Amino acid sequence: MKHTLLIIFSIFLSHLYSQTYDVVIKKQNYTSYFEYDYTNPTIVTYNLYKGGGNCSRSKFYFKNDESGLRTASDTDYSKSGYDKGHLANAEDFAFDCVLDELTFRYYNCVPQNPKMNRGPWKKVETQIREVSQNRELFIICINIFGNNYLKNTKVGIPTECIKLVYDTKSMQPITGYIFTNTSEPKFLELPPNNIIKLKNLNIDFLIKK
Repeated sequence: MKHTLLIIFSIFLSHLYSQTYDVVIKKQNYTSYFEYDYTNPTIVTYNLYKGGGNCSRSKFYFKNDESGLRTASDTDYSKSGYDKGHLANAEDFAFDCVLDELTFRYYNCVPQNPKMNRGPWKKVETQIREVSQNRELFIICINIFGNNYLKNTKVGIPTECIKLVYDTKSMQPITGYIFTNTSEPKFLELPPNNIIKLKNLNIDFLIKK
């Protein structure tokens, strides 16, 4: 049975979106909510405390280790012009090579424009990791999909990517971001509750107070 989160109105786009997921994949360090229609995760959540480290990722590569789950592949991304954009960030878990390697899964990435992935998205990842040095965080990544797919595939390309950051112990909101997934990316920082209201998100099942 498909679960639905409605996304209504966008700061940057004026389309109506329906955010769904079909299966939940739980790993040691993150949870992925995967959507068959887009062959991608629509939501990934994880806890982060004192992120960062020295683990080398030179030999890690994206793969799918879930039997029966059809994900994207290297072939789908080849010459697409899009990065395999981590949702649960690899560098956040560089203190433990086992956890770090687990982030290299196709159910933990989406096609991100390099200008966005290596620009504002990376900048915000670094800022959040700095906050995690003194505060345990709960991070929610939400992808909004339209009608664009990697060429000759069924792998959806998000139009927008959202990050919501909470204090893990109190579940009080800290900050949130909306990014446009384009070659000229824009991003806006807002309180999580503002983003939830703006997008008409129902994420109560993720927020356990």
